This record gives sequence, C-alpha cells and structure tokens, in this order.
Amino acid sequence: MASETVAAIPGWRRHWKWYALGVTALLAFMAVWLLLTASGVQRDLQRARSAANGLTSSQASASDLVNAIAAARSAVADADSRVHDPVWTVAAHVPWLGRTPNAVRVTTSAANAVLQAIRPVEQELAAAVPTAGQPVSPALVRALAKTLTEIGPVLKIQAGHIARVPLGGVPASIAGPVREVRDLFTGVADNLEQYQSL
Repeated sequence: MASETVAAIPGWRRHWKWYALGVTALLAFMAVWLLLTASGVQRDLQRARSAANGLTSSQASASDLVNAIAAARSAVADADSRVHDPVWTVAAHVPWLGRTPNAVRVTTSAANAVLQAIRPVEQELAAAVPTAGQPVSPALVRALAKTLTEIGPVLKIQAGHIARVPLGGVPASIAGPVREVRDLFTGVADNLEQYQSL
C-alpha cells in the first residue's frame, strides 16, 4: 500500500507542474493582452481629448462643437469596447489586482454613457448651426438646452459610479485621471441648472 502511494507521488507532481505552467501561461497572456489593449485605449482617449481641446480656441464655432462631440464620442466608444472583452472582465474581478482594470473600465464606460446621451440631439445641433455671418439662432439655443437636459441625469449617475471605484493600490497615472473625470462630471452636473437658465 505504501509503495503504491510513493509511486503515485511522481505522477501527482507531474500533473501539478503542468497545472502550474498552464496557470502561469494564462496569467502571462492576460497581462500581455491588457498591456496591448490598454495602449489602444490610451490612443482612443487621446483622440477624444484632442477633439475636446479644439473647442478652447477663440476661433471655435458652433459647427466645431458639433464636430468635436461626434469625434470625441466615436473615440470614447472605441475605448469602451476595448475594455469590455472577456480578458478585461475577468481581470477586473481579480481581488486587489483587479482594481486598476476596473477603474479604467468604469471611467471609460461613464464617459461613453455621457457622450452617448448626447447622440440623439446631435442632428438637431448640426441642423441649427448658423452659417458664417449669421447670428446664433433660437434653434441652436434650444438644441443646446436640450443637450444639457439630456446629459444632466446621466452625469450624476456616472459621477456616482466613478466615486464608488476603490482607488487604493491603483497607480497614480490611472487614479489621477479617474478623479479628474469624477470631479468634472460632478462639477458640470452641479452647475447644469445655471447653464440651462442661460
């Protein structure tokens, strides 16, 4: 009996070795996949930021606003789709280590939800843009007011989602932008009534 047990140990060790190698290979694949897709997410978000930065120019017009919204929405939607594949989903649920991918997923999804909320109004905004030399039309003012009305509740909901993301152990390069987006959404949501009155 003892000899059978001793003989079984090498086989058990061999199976355990293959199991350990398989788990290690899976973890390595997940890490490489996360790094590769994260670089794509970074590029998408940089495109969105570039589109938004164009509005800070004094030469920015109403048509620039419409184009910037569409460009930013497209870029953020691309980023959001990257972080919702099976690898990101599993990684976000790993205790402690999953906090970083979870923070990226929640924040990207929040930004996408806000920009998607504007999408139904984009055609009205585009149609109301005055041509060169024309004053701002009442239709444009109505479309802008409707835009603010559409995104108000979404901003509050998404700011709450981001506020509940645990950032302990998340690298500062990720945690910082997450807090910036949270504060931006909260600040805009708090001031929406004033904007709508204007």
